[in-house]
Amino acid sequence: MISIVICHYNKEYLDKFKKSVSESIGLKYELVVIDNTLNKYNIFEAYNIGYKQCICDIICFSHEDILFH
Repeated sequence: MISIVICHYNKEYLDKFKKSVSESIGLKYELVVIDNTLNKYNIFEAYNIGYKQCICDIICFSHEDILFH
């Protein structure tokens, strides 16, 4: 199982990201989404908050505007 940490600021990007992951990952995963729509955190702070919430041994940090194929 893999944890994917995302710093979220754009709903459209997040929806597309979630869809691309679910259609391509091929294994169990958890999404850890840190809401940064109010620009409270820099990317490093958001990723550290997300890291602390992960339950898996493998962690991937990703921007939400990336699509997997």
